[in-house]
Amino acid sequence: MNQNSPNDPQLQKALQSWKISGPVPPRFQQEVWKRIASSESQPGGWFQFTDWLNAFLPRPAVALAYVLVLLFAGLSAGWWQAREETSRLEQNLSQRYVQAVDPYQKFRP
Repeated sequence: MNQNSPNDPQLQKALQSWKISGPVPPRFQQEVWKRIASSESQPGGWFQFTDWLNAFLPRPAVALAYVLVLLFAGLSAGWWQAREETSRLEQNLSQRYVQAVDPYQKFRP
C-alpha cells in the first residue's frame, strides 16, 4: 500500500495540477481522507469477509433464506445430539438403578 501522507509535496503538486470540471461537494478532501483512514483501520480479514458476504447475499430474500437454512441445520443437529445424549444417560441410569436394587442381578437392556 502506498504510504503517502497529506503533506507529501509530490502528492500535493500532482493534486494541484489536476483540474476538476464540475463542482466539488463541500469538505470533499476531508471526506476522502476520512474514508481512507477508516478503510486502513479495519482488520483485513473482517473487511474481506464483509465484502464477500455483500457480494454473495445482495438481496434480503436470499439472505433470509440462507440464515433460515443455517438456523434449521443448527437446530436439527442440536436436537439429534441432545436425543443421543439423553438416550445414553437414561440407559446408564437404568443400569445403576438395577445394580442398586439387586447388586447380583445383571442388567438387560
